[in-house]
This record gives sequence, structure tokens and C-alpha cells, in this order.
Amino acid sequence: MGGTPESFKRAGDLGLPLMIAIIGGTFEQFRSLVDLYREAGRRAGHDPVKLKVGVHAMRFLADSDSEAQNIFFPGWARMVGKYARERGVQEPTRTI
Repeated sequence: MGGTPESFKRAGDLGLPLMIAIIGGTFEQFRSLVDLYREAGRRAGHDPVKLKVGVHAMRFLADSDSEAQNIFFPGWARMVGKYARERGVQEPTRTI
């Protein structure tokens, strides 16, 4: 989820700012795509300082991490699991 490698490369080629919507998975899973974006931008002659990257991700707060996880996870897993099945990617678990 979050776009294709081609879309990251195209944004870099064009020197466009990049906004990543992480609706499943971890930040680390997107690192190689951001690297692809930056490398495409560099090869296209864009100033690396102007190749901006933003991240949109959800956050849920409670009195403790475990309480937040127990309240938030069931509904989130149903929602993200539906899209994961539709896209043929791994459904969320409490470990990923």
C-alpha cells in the first residue's frame, strides 16, 4: 500500500514533492521507495534539498501503549485487512 515504485520514480523525475500515506505497514517498508524517489530526482538534475518527502500516518493515544493497541487494533485491522485482501498483500497482525 502507498503507491508503486513507478509512481515514486515519476515524482522524482519531475522534481515533485512526495507525500506518502502509510495506511498499513511500517515506515521502514517505504525507505527503499523514498531512496528510489531521491535517486530519480538526482538523476533528473533536481536539487536534493528541494526533493521534499512528507508522511501521513495514523496515531492513537491512550494511557498506555498496550491500552491504545487493545482499543485501536481490532477496528483498524478489519479496515486495513479488507484493503489488503483486495490488493493481494499481507493482512495486518499485531506483530507487523
